Amino acid sequence: MKKIILFILLLADIPFLTETHASTKQQARDSIFQTAATIPNDSIRCIFLRNAFQQYIGQESATEYLDSAIVLARRKQIHGKELWALFDYCRQYEYLADIFNQQKRLLILKEASYQYKDYAFYYTMWLSVLQARCALGDTIMQAQEMRDESTRLNYKKGNFIAALALAQAYDFAGRYDEAIEIYKQALENNPTANENGLLIIHGNLAKLYKKQEKYPQALSEYQKQLDVLTKVSKGLPLSDTFKTIFLEIETSFCKIYMITKDQEKLIQHLKKAEEYYSDNVYLGAYINYHSLWGFYYKLTKEWDKCFRELDLALAACRGTDPFNENDLLKSKADALLETGRY
Repeated sequence: MKKIILFILLLADIPFLTETHASTKQQARDSIFQTAATIPNDSIRCIFLRNAFQQYIGQESATEYLDSAIVLARRKQIHGKELWALFDYCRQYEYLADIFNQQKRLLILKEASYQYKDYAFYYTMWLSVLQARCALGDTIMQAQEMRDESTRLNYKKGNFIAALALAQAYDFAGRYDEAIEIYKQALENNPTANENGLLIIHGNLAKLYKKQEKYPQALSEYQKQLDVLTKVSKGLPLSDTFKTIFLEIETSFCKIYMITKDQEKLIQHLKKAEEYYSDNVYLGAYINYHSLWGFYYKLTKEWDKCFRELDLALAACRGTDPFNENDLLKSKADALLETGRY
């Protein structure tokens, strides 16, 4: 009987707990709008509301903050802040993997961009949409449309972004030579391209050459990518972002030397990768790092170390990366056979 009464009391408390949670959310929402109202500078108030949106993205109140920033920016004619907020609206649906609403919001961003003759946010988000649509098979035509539109607008940065979109579309379609040619043209036509653009192009060229098994060319592009990153990071604190990109490039070198079984070069770049590695890197980098060490120890026949590294990579793969898991299982099986552990 006591258990039944306790259960009833617990059930009776549920609405109260729910209401308390909702009340807390409402208080946080009201507090943000009250704080925004006290900010005298309109531009800073827009930034504050956008930051609140980013902090609470995915929650119902987040859209309210962004809507308020857009209304304020339009009323005060702060066009840059309006475009930025409209861009964030698209990013929200990108974050939610909602391509349908992302494309709808892209049209609104396009309209404002045309009105203010400021196309940077629009073209950046258009590229994102095309990348998300690659599997649908219509991105080559849309990338060509992007290129034609940027030419019509005489928007040089748009031509560069369109080239990236078209090359990526050719890559996804398996038209590697055409993708390579587009990337090369983009470099020739944009000698002053920023570092981010150069990192993308050299990295993507390297991956294309690797798919074609043109390993010297792939290594050359990875080296160019590394040179750009080294130049950018010179004199700056080595942030987690820099460490992650350095780690990705070094493991990319390692993957090619793993294929070519160049043991000397493999350990050289593994030791460089070790300088940038930490256990809290994102999952894909963690798996790559440990599986590459496993392969190296397989070459040197240091079996205990080999199995330890492969097991770390396998444990991270389970339930998240079945294709990588299958490859690692095959590699471990080969190592077990080689050691006579049937």
